[in-house]
Amino acid sequence: MAFSYVGREDIDLGLAGDHQQLILYNLGRTFYIRYQLTPFQWHTICLIWDGVKGRLELFLNTESILVVMDQPQSLTPNGTLILGHFLKNWDSQVKSPLPGFAGSLYYFQLWDHVLENEDFMKCLGGNVVSWEEDVWLINKVIPTVDMRLRCCE
Repeated sequence: MAFSYVGREDIDLGLAGDHQQLILYNLGRTFYIRYQLTPFQWHTICLIWDGVKGRLELFLNTESILVVMDQPQSLTPNGTLILGHFLKNWDSQVKSPLPGFAGSLYYFQLWDHVLENEDFMKCLGGNVVSWEEDVWLINKVIPTVDMRLRCCE
């Protein structure tokens, strides 16, 4: 599981995968997207969720690979954002993570509005969650600079 946003009892929004498919969780529904992910290669994934329009779109390396139109819905307010773990058996609070994400997660950003004109490919900081160096203090991880990564500056 790369990330999940957990509401009261279930995953409101989440993204997981293996090298054979991506798995997208959205308000009680699960989408299995067959897509060969090359191991040991970075992939840019952008998930656009517009609750007002009921639109869900998933981009992989700038290619739109899934578009779902549904009734307008909202994510549960005051949920929990979890990076790198899939949590099970919660009842009003987050408990015991299962084995963690086996890949690497880099430059996770979250906005409270839909970006226009493929702005998600630009190096914009999220206004809800932004990949800042102080995030690493939580996990006591010392970041290393890799100039080959997108948006590393």
